[in-house]
This record gives sequence, C-alpha cells and structure tokens, in this order.
Amino acid sequence: MNTRSLGCWLLAGFLAGCATANQRMGPVTSRGTTDPATELVSVPFLADVIAYVDLWYVGLQAAMRSDPPDAVAVWTRMLPAGKDEGDRSHFAELWLPREKLWVDLKRADYVSTEHGTTHRDFGFKIRGVHPGVEPEGGSDWQTVWIPWTAIPLPKPGGPGYPPVAGAVPDARLREALAGFLSQREPTNDRGSSQEFFVGPTSPVANEIWVFWNDGGEVLHFAADGDLENPKTWAHAVESVRFHPLEPGGEVQAGRQAFLQHVAQVCRDQGRRLTVGPETAGRGR
Repeated sequence: MNTRSLGCWLLAGFLAGCATANQRMGPVTSRGTTDPATELVSVPFLADVIAYVDLWYVGLQAAMRSDPPDAVAVWTRMLPAGKDEGDRSHFAELWLPREKLWVDLKRADYVSTEHGTTHRDFGFKIRGVHPGVEPEGGSDWQTVWIPWTAIPLPKPGGPGYPPVAGAVPDARLREALAGFLSQREPTNDRGSSQEFFVGPTSPVANEIWVFWNDGGEVLHFAADGDLENPKTWAHAVESVRFHPLEPGGEVQAGRQAFLQHVAQVCRDQGRRLTVGPETAGRGR
C-alpha cells in the first residue's frame, strides 16, 4: 500500500478525529515526567510517533527503504488549550514531510461528566493521522531532526514493538474481547474458541487494533487515558468499533485496502489470543 492511496482514504474521514523555524535536535527526556512543550520536541517521543505512523499508516515496506536518510525531520507545534471548564488537556500537531501526513496529538487531563472518571495521559497520544498540504510555517513551528537509527521500526514478518509494560494483560484483553463478541452477536452462543490477533501497542497511542480471524473483522478500540489504567477499560465495550473485511465499490476501495493492511499487521506483528465459549459467556 502506498502513502497516496492510503492518504486519500484517510482524507475521506474514516479515522476522523483520525516552513521551518529554530531547527534543532530535541532533548532526550522521559515521557510523562516533563512538561508538554518539552515532550513535544523529545527525540524518543517523536521517534516512536514515526515508527507507529510508518507501521499502521504507511507500511513497513515503504518506510524501510534501501537508502534510508541519516535523519528525518518532524515539524511540531503546540495548539491552544481546550476551552471547557476544568479541562486541562494539551493539544499539539505534527507535520511529517517524509510521509506527507499530519498527526494530531492530545495529552488528556479532564474528568468525564458522563462517567465521573478522570482521564489523564502521562504524555501526548496520537488522536488522528491524515494527509494534507504542507504548512506554510511560522514562528510557532519547530523542526526536530530524528536520527534514523533512533526510530524503532520492527522488521517485516518479525516481532513487533515490545509491548508497553503492563499495559494490557492477556486476561483483561480476553475479558474485553468476550464483551465485544457479546455486543456484536448477543444471541449467538458460539460453541468453539474464537481466534484474535492483537496488534502491537505503543506508548504514543491509546488505541488497539485487533483482527478477529474467525469473524473476518477488524476491531478498533481507542480511548482517552493510558491503556495501563484499569479505569480506561471500564467502558471498553462502548468504545469498540467493528469494521468488516468485505469487497466494496470504488468509494470503499481505499477503506478496504486500509483494513486489509491493518489485519495483516495484526497477524504479522501482533500476538494471538483465543476466547473460548466459557469466557464469552462471562462477557455478557
């Protein structure tokens, strides 16, 4: 899949919500222990963003060229804070010249009025990736150069990213997937185990892609709040989205190409989980 075809589909809005100044290398910092402006120009953080975008939105074959550059430029800028009372979230955006993609970032810090739960990220998270026109630049932009060797790109067909430490234990995933199945097919008592492939997670994204092998569907879970926080999963079933893998017309061609790409990444780079009938029964 090339960036152009994928970008055209993303521009249609399936994942909605899915000039350089002061060129310098970002400081090496630990995510979650620094202020948002400093994190935004951190080399480790931006390297993880590039790796995640290349894996899910560009494809490893396109990203891992035979002649990689010495360094990759990332344009960064902070955006105005939210206007809702009590919302202390921070927003930012990136322009990736190599991929010709925009990346929307959010560092959530607010209390949900619907559930009364606190949503707090310990660092910026990707909230959307989409193609667009190169920004004109200005004093609010900074360019950070990321050494190619710092980008943790997994090898095609090999192990994916190291899982985020303690982020999503298999038991919690199985329980969530059982709930997803019950939501998807509430009257169907399956007599056999269902096979899932859970895509790689990343410290820069609060989302999980899953390929349901037996059902032929891609599942997408995204939320405000870090994945290692059990409260993030309290309303997981309400947040999942199902996307069937099926032929479509021209309008659907880009959408299906992306879903096929996601399913392949989950199979090649993710881990296999099975949900038995007894687990699915507890998920109701």
